[in-house]
Amino acid sequence: MPPHGVRIFHMPLLIDCYNVLHTTMPPHLAGLDEARLCHLLMASPFGGTKITVVCDGKVKPHSPAVSPVDSVKLIYSGPRRSADDLIIKQIGVDTAPRRLIVV
Repeated sequence: MPPHGVRIFHMPLLIDCYNVLHTTMPPHLAGLDEARLCHLLMASPFGGTKITVVCDGKVKPHSPAVSPVDSVKLIYSGPRRSADDLIIKQIGVDTAPRRLIVV
């Protein structure tokens, strides 16, 4: 049973990594990167659901190639394709796309 006030989400998340990382953040999240985002998502109320973080392009220097957290999938769109393109493709092939939460 979750602690009082904590919701458990069961809807899969598809997150455009750099849209999240490039928003204005509170000071305690300054310097948030791909790896830390994965850790925070796993520790959030969404941690019990399927989470996919999609990054534009290819792995950048000093960035993880895969998620440091087993329960969060980190993928890169590859050259000549955006994270949006990959997210749209994933929505298109999902068997129940209306259940997805896209950030």
